Amino acid sequence: HYGPRALPITPEIQAQRKADVTNYRDGLRLLEETKALDPLTKAKTLHQTVIEALQLFDTAAQEHELIIFNVAKIYLDGAHLDIDLPTGPDLVKARALFERAAAKGSTFAHYEVALLAYKGQGGPYDVAKALHHLRQSPTTQDCAQFLLGWLHYTGEGLPQPDHDAARTYLQTATRQGDKNAFTLQKLLFPPSGHTAEDPRHLVGKVYLGHPDLALLMNQQKGIEFLESLVKQ
Repeated sequence: HYGPRALPITPEIQAQRKADVTNYRDGLRLLEETKALDPLTKAKTLHQTVIEALQLFDTAAQEHELIIFNVAKIYLDGAHLDIDLPTGPDLVKARALFERAAAKGSTFAHYEVALLAYKGQGGPYDVAKALHHLRQSPTTQDCAQFLLGWLHYTGEGLPQPDHDAARTYLQTATRQGDKNAFTLQKLLFPPSGHTAEDPRHLVGKVYLGHPDLALLMNQQKGIEFLESLVKQ
């Protein structure tokens, strides 16, 4: 998760980072203690305990990039802690925290910012921001390579599509074990001897919902894309 920090770590920042870790651990401890309660007591106290834990997590998300990243993941879906947030996911807060984590040096946070910006979740659709953050992601992060491949194939946010670059990104992600990249690569660049579909039709199909590429589904984009083909 780490990368070069934008600012040096001063004694004040180091003290805050230690405080971040303490507050985050206190929040985790609260949740763990609740899980150990008998079912009736747990049912009565869980809601309030989650609220108190979130307050500690908010206090913790100041300077430590990994802590900020983890808190962002909690607001994204709460799944990695196996808790239900009182008001459901908070994508606005998650996106802001991922951006803070990326600025503090969490390299993996760049992909999370990119995906939310690309899907228009937690803020406006912003493909330029998505591309910027994907390019800051580690080349070993297969999901970032996968999304870069798709954007270069469609040409979103770029002067024009670049299918050669798309193929390279998807091949890299596939070698790293990304199943989405493997599926997309077979669809967009079929083996020799197989007839390739019109790239424009393929893009529309993926947007409208390929069964194995749910991450890229965007029905509004799919409809707009197909309508633009009809007008041509």
